Amino acid sequence: MLSQVVASILPQVDHLYLCLDGHREPPDFLRGPGHDKITLKFSQRGYPKAKFAMIESIEEGIILSIDDDIAYPEDYAKTLVAGLRKYPGPTICGFHGHLFTDTPDFTDVSKIISYQRTLKKDTYVHAVGSGIAAWDARYCKVKAEHFPFSAGADSQLAVLGQKNRWPFVLLSHTAKWLVPLWPEGTDGIRRVGESCIWTHTKKNLASRLNARPANQWAVAQVEQWVLHTHENKPGPE
Repeated sequence: MLSQVVASILPQVDHLYLCLDGHREPPDFLRGPGHDKITLKFSQRGYPKAKFAMIESIEEGIILSIDDDIAYPEDYAKTLVAGLRKYPGPTICGFHGHLFTDTPDFTDVSKIISYQRTLKKDTYVHAVGSGIAAWDARYCKVKAEHFPFSAGADSQLAVLGQKNRWPFVLLSHTAKWLVPLWPEGTDGIRRVGESCIWTHTKKNLASRLNARPANQWAVAQVEQWVLHTHENKPGPE
């Protein structure tokens, strides 16, 4: 899946910072000419801290935080850049997130706005999916220290947004503009496997892939979850 992600996203960016968790050497598809604009980091079970450590010193430019299991369309970067121009300043734009109506619950699917479905209009949310998101490095400082847990990047990023009063905006898009690269079943539906963060979290397994500790920590960090918008927040200086 990662080879497909790199092939689709590399032509859209000026530089790609790639964290290879659990690897000691790059796979063959990352070797050879044509990959001079890729910076590699080899991490031993350091996600997401190691991932965000790679970009925390960047002071200017648009940061696109991506995952290794999503097919990114050819206009993906352009769409996010346009979104950040529409919502300037300290804003994180994306396509997947959580919109809480009462008690925050990161495992309640009824509170999730999925990137796989059509979103007819831009929507403010309390948490944005960190693998399908972007921000302007001048205004949003996202660092490794903001991610104390090995899983649950979305909830940890949500805490950072709440503390800084950053608006999180999901941009409108059509269904299947973004699709998962998970294996397709005989019924044509793509389902996550057993060895993924979502499955381990829902089953509350004793695993580093279980995001429940991070989710519980996130809820405890924020006394009142506020839907920050550009109307209730002063603009950048």
